[in-house]
Amino acid sequence: MCSSIKFLALLVFLIGSGIMQTLIASANRDVIGSAAPNPTLLNDKASPLPPYHAPYSYFDVHGLISPCWPFITGRDSDPSPKCCASTKKLAELTHTRRDEQELCKCIKIIIGDHEPHEIKQLPVLGEQCNINFYIPPINGNTDCSLIV
Repeated sequence: MCSSIKFLALLVFLIGSGIMQTLIASANRDVIGSAAPNPTLLNDKASPLPPYHAPYSYFDVHGLISPCWPFITGRDSDPSPKCCASTKKLAELTHTRRDEQELCKCIKIIIGDHEPHEIKQLPVLGEQCNINFYIPPINGNTDCSLIV
């Protein structure tokens, strides 16, 4: 009961002082005006795209790429069966260019965690595992937004 009285008192103050009208006018300009930050049906502009959600997290990629580490760093000449199974799983999760860019970002972080290892075999991982999946060369300077 006490909190509802405080709310009503605040509302009466805002209305009486004119602050509420200023806030409403400002909000109406933002919604109806041509410079609205979020297009709505009121101004007949297209709706913004929904936020992107990657099909995997950094931790997923780290777990999947870990069995491949001996191969991609050149310590082993062939990827292990577990590495190939992980690579297949990554391929199944990666459908769009945006997915590939997110995968690149994850791998770039993983590589940074394991430097100074040279990542030699990453681009041939799919081929060596007989999977139609290509991961481009990635290093600390790779711009993942340019992955096409």
